[in-house]
Amino acid sequence: GERQQGFGRDKKTSLPAYCRECEVRFVCNGGCPKNRFGTTPEGEPGLNVLCEGYRPFFNHIDPAMRYMKEALKQGEPPAGIMERPTTPGAP
Repeated sequence: GERQQGFGRDKKTSLPAYCRECEVRFVCNGGCPKNRFGTTPEGEPGLNVLCEGYRPFFNHIDPAMRYMKEALKQGEPPAGIMERPTTPGAP
């Protein structure tokens, strides 16, 4: 209904600038609005209180996720990730 649609709209339109400009926004999209009671480093309200953990986590797994995406696009099993070096940020 309308309430649910409003919730969906608010999820997108109520993001602080810190989130809108974030490099991992495509993954979390600011998280659930019920967790947006923190403030950004600039003092803007509406930051997801889990951002402090989400942001470094999503940045950490990004290289592995990109590797698996490319493997799938090439018709290869993404399990090849297990044979790669574990150096953070390794291609």
